[in-house]
Amino acid sequence: MSHTNKWFVYFIIILRLLIGGMFIFSGYMKSLNMDYFIQVIYKIKFISFDSATNLAFIIVGMELLLGAMLMLGLFLKITIGLLVSFTVFLSFMLFFNLEVKGCRCFGRIVPSYKGGIKMQ
Repeated sequence: MSHTNKWFVYFIIILRLLIGGMFIFSGYMKSLNMDYFIQVIYKIKFISFDSATNLAFIIVGMELLLGAMLMLGLFLKITIGLLVSFTVFLSFMLFFNLEVKGCRCFGRIVPSYKGGIKMQ
């Protein structure tokens, strides 16, 4: 292995650990206040409340699973496919102007924007 390839491999491992850690942190922080996250999804007005509840749990679970798979280097082709799917979903939200200010994608650690979703 050449010197350049070795550094590229290290870079990829560090990148996997950072992105995986970010997904785990985000999923964990959302899981601490699922009621809020469910309301955020429901307020987008594209699915019913029951479906929003299911989707919230699926999103959090997928974030945790995706982060763990990235950090452990497991099923990398599937993991990259999930990352692409997640990116497409977020792009869909932005393209159709469905973004919600104050989504607290990292839980309570990132403050909500003025005018964002309010807990009832």
